[in-house]
Amino acid sequence: MSQIPNRLAALENSALKVARSLVNRSTLHVVTGGLSACWNYETDTLFLPNWDMSNPDADLSDAELDELRDAFRGVMAHEMSHAKNTCPDVVREFHARWKGEGYPVGRLHALWHIFEDPYVETIWPTEFPGSAKYIEACTRYSIRTSGGAAPCWPAYAPKGGRPIGVFGAFLQTCLRLRGGHVQRHEVSPEVMVLVDAVQPILDAFDPMAGTRHNGELTTKVWEALTNLLPEDDQPEEGEPEEGESKEGESGEGGESGEGGEPGEDGEPGEDGEPGED
Repeated sequence: MSQIPNRLAALENSALKVARSLVNRSTLHVVTGGLSACWNYETDTLFLPNWDMSNPDADLSDAELDELRDAFRGVMAHEMSHAKNTCPDVVREFHARWKGEGYPVGRLHALWHIFEDPYVETIWPTEFPGSAKYIEACTRYSIRTSGGAAPCWPAYAPKGGRPIGVFGAFLQTCLRLRGGHVQRHEVSPEVMVLVDAVQPILDAFDPMAGTRHNGELTTKVWEALTNLLPEDDQPEEGEPEEGESKEGESGEGGESGEGGEPGEDGEPGEDGEPGED
């Protein structure tokens, strides 16, 4: 980690100690590097981004370094809250239920985050009030660097990747509308039709109710969406499911958008492992 500004290097070096202390679990692991952020509940590992922190060629101003520092603390708070408050047994239970129903588990897991992410970001500051400003800083950073309302359109392709499609844009829109970071007129009309169709279910969300509540709402949203998604946006046979995502496709760029949005393409997981983005 040579040439990293000292104050940012200190954040990376202290991440493991901080995470184990605040989550209150000595077995928790932390890996810092790359652009992705998630908590792998099978290995109990937090994957945290470093963005430009470890880029020796990055020419960052003091203000930009401060922004990255606060955003890093925010995404770390988000993932620590997943590690402490998202229940793995409930996640596995819903995966089994969805698989039994023949639903695309990967898509439902990504969809789950439109509820689970606001939940973990609401409950964490109740225990650690000082974290709220860092979660908000991470939100501002990822919204700005991903183009504001751009991911609310199906043609959006993160960092030259594949277009996210209607489903991916729906995920981004739900989170960004809830946080007040986009307005209806900025969203693809095709996507707003879907949002409006499931709005009563979205309105039933209780940000303190927990993982099981969020899983039940996820199931209802998917069942409502099934016949509304365009035929060319349906999951293809062999599409990676949760725990089988393509290498490197977890939360896009640490896209915590609301602290930790699902990957821009709706694919969860960290290097093919189960993950809570």
